[in-house]
Amino acid sequence: MSSILDEISKDETDPEKVDTSKKAFYQSTVYAVSLIGVIGALYTIKTFGRRKLLLIGHSTILCLLIGLSICNFAKLNFLAYILVCLEIAVYNLTTLQAAWIFSAEVCVDSALGIVIMSLYIDILISGTLFPILNSLITRGGTFLFYAVITLGGIVYIYFYMPETKYLSDKEKKEVFWPGTEYGRPLKDGEVCRAGKEHKSRRTVRLEQGEGEDVGLFGNRPMSLNVDDDDGPV
Repeated sequence: MSSILDEISKDETDPEKVDTSKKAFYQSTVYAVSLIGVIGALYTIKTFGRRKLLLIGHSTILCLLIGLSICNFAKLNFLAYILVCLEIAVYNLTTLQAAWIFSAEVCVDSALGIVIMSLYIDILISGTLFPILNSLITRGGTFLFYAVITLGGIVYIYFYMPETKYLSDKEKKEVFWPGTEYGRPLKDGEVCRAGKEHKSRRTVRLEQGEGEDVGLFGNRPMSLNVDDDDGPV
């Protein structure tokens, strides 16, 4: 993005120099577009389903990335700048918000932590790879590379991501649990474990009759004397 801003902000009297005030104006426009996208997401998230938003967002971003690639190969820097602004707006309107909300809806406990960790690892890898790819396959080739990755995301969303709009909180948590109403069918010999995701293994065993519920904190009734109790299992 910075290199595109440098190209369109060159001083008219000296093309070798960058007009800092002009660059600041273009940069402020990018921030404004980003803010508008975030505010607009309040409407899109409320109106459209998560799956639909992600499909629309990824498909639009795919087209914009291809356009960016063409613009960079053709040296159409100002048009590339406009496409970048559009991509930021679309990303904030759709993919950014829908992905976070969907993850929180369907993940439980540590699973959401893994999703967040994966997101920041992806940001780290993308930020590290971008300048390397720029030097290897040019900026236009880099945008095309990310377009291919985005296409893979569209395929995954279309075939594997369920819709959670209008589902209850319980149903959202069960969309990836085999054997539930919105999950996949059970395989031979597979047992449905939905509803047990917030319970310890001990609690599950007790409910299945595999143990005797004799105390909350041990294998016998809880004692008020710390020395007489084994503590939590």
